Amino acid sequence: MTTPTLLSRRGLTLRDVVVEDRSALRAMDMQAHGNVWSHATFARVLAAEEFRHIAVVPSTNRGGVDAAPIAHAASWRDGHIGRIVNVAVHEDHHRCGIAGAMLEHLIASMLAHEETSELRLEVRPRNKPAQLLYAGFGFVPTGVERDFYERSIGWGSRDAMVMTVSDVNEPVWRSGFNTRLRFTGAA
Repeated sequence: MTTPTLLSRRGLTLRDVVVEDRSALRAMDMQAHGNVWSHATFARVLAAEEFRHIAVVPSTNRGGVDAAPIAHAASWRDGHIGRIVNVAVHEDHHRCGIAGAMLEHLIASMLAHEETSELRLEVRPRNKPAQLLYAGFGFVPTGVERDFYERSIGWGSRDAMVMTVSDVNEPVWRSGFNTRLRFTGAA
């Protein structure tokens, strides 16, 4: 797996999630989202071909496999729709470009499948920093998913804002994404 240049300059490595990451990811998700995936969901995501689950770890001599993750993200290919289903970065590493690097990687991975024609994600209406990040990738608000989140825990509504890139083959969007990859070195 190619490590995005932005991450390597910060002494970080992007790698696939492994079972041993579960405890660190659950703690990170609780801090970031107020809830966690069940053990069964975590195991299913790791085993399923249509899911991709990546982590960012401090670089080590062994490629980061033995380092605890400081961020993770997951995607799911749902027919022609590529879904970003989780993005979490430890609070000590916010606003360093890590979430963007993970998104670039997941989106590029989904675009490698010809059937992918649309990208979609859900985000809390009050999470403005995340909405701005997603907008930078061309996602636009397209609806509301009622009672999407299990709990509100200080984040306001349990509803989710749905954000979509409706046509990943649209030339202007595709050109912008490919330019972003060349600029950041993630390609």
